[in-house]
Amino acid sequence: MNALTPLAVSAESLLRAIQAGGFTSNSDLAAKAGRMAGNISRDLGSLEKEGLITRDPLALTPAALAALEALDRANGVTSVAVDANAVRPPEGHAHLFHRQIRIGGFNPRKKFDKAALEELSADIAERGLKTNLEVREADAEPDAEGLAIHQLVAGERRWRAIGLAIERGDLDRDFPILVKVEAIDDAAHEIGALLENLQREDLTPLEEAEAFERIMKRNGWNTAQMAEKAKRKSREFVQQRLRLLKLTDVEKRQMEDGQLTVHDALKRIAARPKPLELTTAEALMLGEIVVYLGSANNENTTPSWWQAADCAAAIEADPLAAALVGRGLLAIEGPTAWHFHHQVKLASHDAWSQIKVYMPGVFGPEGRDTALLAIQASAVGADLAEQANTEERYLTPWLNGPFELTPEGQAFVDAKAEKEAADAAVAAEYQEKQAIEYAERKAKQHAAGAEGQAFLAAVRNFEFRANVAIADGLAFDFSGHLREALEAFGFKGPFKVALDGDALVLNDVEGKLLAWAPGPGFEALRRIQALALNHALGAPLFTGPDLKAPTDEVEATPDDLDDGEGLEDQDDDDYAEADDQGEGEGDES
Repeated sequence: MNALTPLAVSAESLLRAIQAGGFTSNSDLAAKAGRMAGNISRDLGSLEKEGLITRDPLALTPAALAALEALDRANGVTSVAVDANAVRPPEGHAHLFHRQIRIGGFNPRKKFDKAALEELSADIAERGLKTNLEVREADAEPDAEGLAIHQLVAGERRWRAIGLAIERGDLDRDFPILVKVEAIDDAAHEIGALLENLQREDLTPLEEAEAFERIMKRNGWNTAQMAEKAKRKSREFVQQRLRLLKLTDVEKRQMEDGQLTVHDALKRIAARPKPLELTTAEALMLGEIVVYLGSANNENTTPSWWQAADCAAAIEADPLAAALVGRGLLAIEGPTAWHFHHQVKLASHDAWSQIKVYMPGVFGPEGRDTALLAIQASAVGADLAEQANTEERYLTPWLNGPFELTPEGQAFVDAKAEKEAADAAVAAEYQEKQAIEYAERKAKQHAAGAEGQAFLAAVRNFEFRANVAIADGLAFDFSGHLREALEAFGFKGPFKVALDGDALVLNDVEGKLLAWAPGPGFEALRRIQALALNHALGAPLFTGPDLKAPTDEVEATPDDLDDGEGLEDQDDDDYAEADDQGEGEGDES
């Protein structure tokens, strides 16, 4: 039986703490062993179950002593493998420390789930390593400790998990890892790493694509040969994965984040326009136009396919521009009422997409000028391109402003100026009319306010006189005085209810609406209605809290009203005299 079991190795610190003794409790034992106190009972139970300790008393068994002796021998030598008399590895295998294993550049897997890695690390620390790692034969040069270094072929995820356990202190730094040693070259190493991950389905589709492409280039294979080496993968599978490399960087990030499926990614690639075939002159003109469109609209954005920009009228006579229009790549517009110069733009979204695939550098705001200079240099040479950029930015002459107006464009400018002048005159006339109407409206409001105030003053005077006369037992022609007060302000009885649309209203005999806008006039009408109702019911005419005699602050009926002799002509002195005599003519108000 092998004395160096995985549990004995992972629990070495605990076994040595038990062997040393001197602890007073399980918590003290956990502290001396560098273990978690909350897990100590479980750890002791695992050791007892495997026959490494006894619990009463707590002591090591011969199996545990043998395991510690084997670990001592392993730690005391500089070779890679543990001493054969202690723990003999199987043929073709060896025991290596974690630090003796290096990750090579051939593993296609780049992303590791952190939570899953932590879970695997805890499992290895508790139950040991169940599946061996695979490494290449030792490198020619040992490390600083004199230990042989091996390149990892398969098992990077397990190797990383062991490293995490060592960092946490769950495994000793010299924890021996059983590995299978393979005598392979770089090509076989790369194939082996790919096959292991394909079998475990640990790779993302993009990682598979990148691995296929790298191996095929290294070995000069076609897709059929790659499929044969990959095993259980068809040629169509390899071809589909390789197509994913045509995705943009943004689309690749979407795939990695789970926002884009393989199916949808392949559909996008299939729907893309066919690659453009352009002459050097055509590429120069289109590249300059794209840069010009981006610069003319916004220096910091990518031009949209529908954006246009002014250019010289000479574009109409340029045969190369006409050829690009004929190919459906370019569109030219003459002057219009909205833009007065000729304008150039890309013909369609398809044209925009094709050109962007052909020369992506000229579309982005970053590096746009560098890409433009490269296109110009390829067309006319670097020296002429530099000279052109010093004098004029573009080698296409009708892109360099300023642009002169054609007679057609000037006609649109003149028409716009005439229209703007006519619109300004109409606007001025309208503003003047609005000002007059506003002044008239304010005057009417002022007059209505003054009239309403006078109406309220007359009603308040009427209230006071009527209540005083009735209180003193004097005769008072209520109906006559009320009629006079209403007529003085344009209302003539008798009054009747009428239907105005969906509303019931009160009109006088001439159909005039008995109403007033909110304010003094409205209050006067409400007071008259209360007086009339109280009079009809034989109730006190006025019982409110604000009955008061007329004062100088309450204006009488305006002088310009027809009734110059109303209730307001008589002042408080008349009633003072009537009170003294006990009699008076109450209807002469």
